[in-house]
Amino acid sequence: MYPKSINFTLFAYELVKVSRIISFVFCFFCLFAWVQAQQPTWKNPNFRTQTFEASDSVQLDLFGALSEGFVLVDSLGKSVSADYYTVDFRQEKIYFHSFPTQKITAQYFLHPQLKRENFARDTAYIYQSKKVDVFHQFENKNLQQNKPIFEGLESKGSLVRGVRFGNSQSASVQSSLDLQLSGKLSDDIQVTAAIADNNVPIESDGYTQSLQEFDKVYIELASKNSKIRAGHIDLNTQNDYFNNFNQKVTGVLLETKIEDEDSSTKIFASGSLTRGEFYTQNFNGQDGNQGPYQLRGNHAELYVIVISGSERVYIDGILVERGEDKDYVINYNTGELTFTNKRLITSNTRISVEYLYNSRNYTQLLVYGGVEHRAEKWGISGHFYSNSDSKNNTLSSDLSDEDKRILSEAGNDVTKMISVSAIPSTYDSNKVLYEKVDENGQIIYRYSTNVNAELYQVSFSYVGPNQGNYQTTNLSQNGKVYEYVAPVAGVLQGDYEPIKRLVAPKKLQMYTVNSVYQLDEESDVGVDVALSNQDLNLFSSLDDEENIGYAARLYGNKIFTTENWKISPKVSFEFWNENFVTTQRIREVEFQRDFNLDEAQQQVQQTLFSAGVDASYRNQFRLHYLANYLAFKDLYKGLKNDVGANYQTEKHQATVELSYLKAEKNQDKTTFLRYNANYHYSVSEKYWVGTQFIGEKNEWATKKSLSENSFWWNEFRLKAGRRDTLKLAMNLTLYTRKDDSVRWQQWNSMQRSNGVIMESEVLRRNTHQLAFNFHYRNVNYQNSTAADEQFMTGALKWYKSFLDDGIQLNLDYELGSGVEAQREFQYVRVADGMGIYKWTDYNGDGIEQIDEFDVAEFADQANYIRVYTNTINYLKTNKNKLNFWVRIRPKNMLRTENNFMSRWLLQTSIFSTNSALKEGNTLLFNPFEKSATTLGNTRNFKGILFFNQGMQYRWQATYTYNQQTAKTYVYTGAEYRDQMLHNLRVRYRILANFYANTEAEKSEVQSDSDSFVNRRYSLDQYKISPSIELQNGRNLTMSLSYIYQNKKNKTGVESLKQNELKTDLQWTLASKMSVFGTMSYINNRFVGNQESVVGNQMMEGLRAGNNIVWQLQIQRQISSFLQLNLSYDGRKNESTSTIHTGSVQLQARF
Repeated sequence: MYPKSINFTLFAYELVKVSRIISFVFCFFCLFAWVQAQQPTWKNPNFRTQTFEASDSVQLDLFGALSEGFVLVDSLGKSVSADYYTVDFRQEKIYFHSFPTQKITAQYFLHPQLKRENFARDTAYIYQSKKVDVFHQFENKNLQQNKPIFEGLESKGSLVRGVRFGNSQSASVQSSLDLQLSGKLSDDIQVTAAIADNNVPIESDGYTQSLQEFDKVYIELASKNSKIRAGHIDLNTQNDYFNNFNQKVTGVLLETKIEDEDSSTKIFASGSLTRGEFYTQNFNGQDGNQGPYQLRGNHAELYVIVISGSERVYIDGILVERGEDKDYVINYNTGELTFTNKRLITSNTRISVEYLYNSRNYTQLLVYGGVEHRAEKWGISGHFYSNSDSKNNTLSSDLSDEDKRILSEAGNDVTKMISVSAIPSTYDSNKVLYEKVDENGQIIYRYSTNVNAELYQVSFSYVGPNQGNYQTTNLSQNGKVYEYVAPVAGVLQGDYEPIKRLVAPKKLQMYTVNSVYQLDEESDVGVDVALSNQDLNLFSSLDDEENIGYAARLYGNKIFTTENWKISPKVSFEFWNENFVTTQRIREVEFQRDFNLDEAQQQVQQTLFSAGVDASYRNQFRLHYLANYLAFKDLYKGLKNDVGANYQTEKHQATVELSYLKAEKNQDKTTFLRYNANYHYSVSEKYWVGTQFIGEKNEWATKKSLSENSFWWNEFRLKAGRRDTLKLAMNLTLYTRKDDSVRWQQWNSMQRSNGVIMESEVLRRNTHQLAFNFHYRNVNYQNSTAADEQFMTGALKWYKSFLDDGIQLNLDYELGSGVEAQREFQYVRVADGMGIYKWTDYNGDGIEQIDEFDVAEFADQANYIRVYTNTINYLKTNKNKLNFWVRIRPKNMLRTENNFMSRWLLQTSIFSTNSALKEGNTLLFNPFEKSATTLGNTRNFKGILFFNQGMQYRWQATYTYNQQTAKTYVYTGAEYRDQMLHNLRVRYRILANFYANTEAEKSEVQSDSDSFVNRRYSLDQYKISPSIELQNGRNLTMSLSYIYQNKKNKTGVESLKQNELKTDLQWTLASKMSVFGTMSYINNRFVGNQESVVGNQMMEGLRAGNNIVWQLQIQRQISSFLQLNLSYDGRKNESTSTIHTGSVQLQARF
């Protein structure tokens, strides 16, 4: 180490060198821009605007929007203070706090690489690049119109190539392509294309009813009768009965159509790689649990990424809709399904979800093609389908020779596809490693950081509660750690085993022929045949005799009409060989439940005969009857009769549905009766009343007695409502339900429940609005020791304005219940500068630990991302959310024209979310409740007082009080953060373009953690910042500011006195080049350990002593479609070397 005098001399020398570098670069580019500047008008191509009417909350398309530079402009063209609104970029919503209804324009920039086509929000993989220099870009519209890149085609997009480098990081390449084309190549050929090159492994969010296509890459050439498409393809079959499937693939599709006067023939073929594996998950809901419900994989994967838009969700056999204002929302990246408060989920709710998920086992090749011929009265088609795993091309990990041997000997038995997963490894601080230990004569794996030990990288699999010898342990290591737990009295105590479940590569081929003959315009007969070839293990020839299966269907429909009647008989017959399989479900979603089937009966030869008739009389009376006879060879025979009737007049509407199944299953006999009677009466044009009686009785009888699988329930409902009008709309339902089951060989009452459902809009005036909906359910458990429970979901919206809008109140309140996931995560290293978090080895042990990661303040430190891992731990919770704001205008309230009173404005907002552990018969109504059961909450109270709001005043002042509290629940325990802030800002216009600003602030920050002592601190902070600012039109803005901060840790010895001198310059030269520069000199007089969490928090990533931080960004438009972006930033501390980071990027726009 050098003496302090030498250190100071070296620092001064470095400072002079840095100043020369910055001055040279700045002068060079300014001179270059001045000499070559031209005068065309340029516009940033990533700049976006959206105009809308301000309300409590506004849904916008903010996908890929940057929070930096996001502003709102009112109807007068003035900027709206950020204190008036909150932007939720995750859900693309803006929440206004006491803001008048008027036209508002949102102005923002899109990240060029995170546009709607290429990126998505809120992913379990929290992956956001810290890249800079790609936000401010120019576009010469005139030159682009005169010199199109693609002559005769409409084009939109960009090509970006760049490199980022620095002396503290490795070089990283920035690359992206986003191109959209449409138009005619010739008179006969049309082209459309969307080409993108972005490696972003995430999906769009399912929070809205409609999804824009995510990361769709394709090119399509089409003529009158033919087309070829390469890239992303959605395969949707509709006319192939036995092979009706939906699949998202990447490949090539060829299609042509041959037409003559009386017939047409369509020929198509496709070859592709699948983007997802299909899976259906059936489960019952849980009382008081709106979600999230975790979706799984076909091979017991606990964590899956669902392909966006591929899911179909059914509740009690009925397809429901996605959307926050509909039935459910879904997080595609975590595979979590949550139901909205409009649909209460109970233990009686049957949920079925069909979806494609991102399988990481093998590369899958899908080939699909066919010929379809259609004549005037008949048609015939043939199709071929093949979906095969590439057994020599695994995606997640390579199979060892031992793994392949195990698979070859397993045949189709998945219980034999298990391998011990322990790979020898050298010590690596980025890995969780184990060593073999002999414990009481048994070899076990124990977590180890011993660099001299024989270490292994071990994979653990979840095998079920008390089915394994290992359990997760709550350590601070960066990654999930498992520890051995010895059995107690011969009973296993763990849920995991050091094994790897092997997934065998499989193949499914399908050949189908479909033919139909049209008897008349509304009648036809047809035949469908299919052959399937399914190999469940391509590594093994065992059980191959089960691969081939076949099926056939005969059907016919006929319609008879008279003056008053329309009668439609129909008949069909199906035969399935025991080995026949389909690619996806082709029957009703609850077909198995309708016939009291189980999975074991599916691989048996089956026949299904159906016959029925539909009849209607003058569109007032309708009747239908359908008989289904289903037989599984030697196992099952069942006859199901369905009958229904509907009668409707101007005032009356009655519906009756009956279904009765009688079946023999092995040695059991079963009957299944279902009934639904519904009556609706219109009292007047506005009001109606109704009643409904529904129920099911399912009896399973063995030779001697009733089986406990039997159940019987009845539900009675009373309904009333007022039809939707301009003033009022309301629907009210009261219901009671009784559930019985067989216990001790006789029927016993198991559960009684009563509930109320209400949806209403009570007030719809401009100055007073009130709407609410809720579903309350009380459950009484009988023949059980379980305590009674209450469940409720609901929402309340209220708005009131009085005293000539002098006082405005707005309230949004939601109540519900669900589960809280015990989030588990780890930090994964990525390319230098491409992450979000930094690692600081605070304890100096060289091991990455969870409490040593912080958000990086500088891009060169951002080398880690946080990745959430799967969890099996969910806790039942009660939840609520409150958003309330008040706005007061003294001028309007006092009805005065006094100019002084018009200068004041007060607004207050409260936002709160609360999640508490559900205990007993409780509901969580209070949004401010704090108790030992609280798992997570956020509260934000903000009050703002404005004086002279608007640029027309010489003086402006704003006082802000803000109090925030947050508690989060993760697998290491709870973490807390409280913050209180007083802030006063004063702005004075000295001259027309010259301003003086002063800011004073006092704040307190408290941090606490259940597990990490170094995360516990309490800071008192004071700040004062005078500044001057010069604005020379829109071309030049300069500012000089001084900032003094005083911080002290009340629970420790740390303290900081910080002096900062900062200057900013923004210069737009001739509308063709933009230069932005900033430089700060910061002196930190710090007492305490700067190598600590609290030291890093107080100094914001800098070091004690003298620091210099600078940044320079230059954007230069080279031609009408080519732009150069340069960036250089750095920092210097007196005790460390200078850190330089730069980037060069070239962007072409089409």
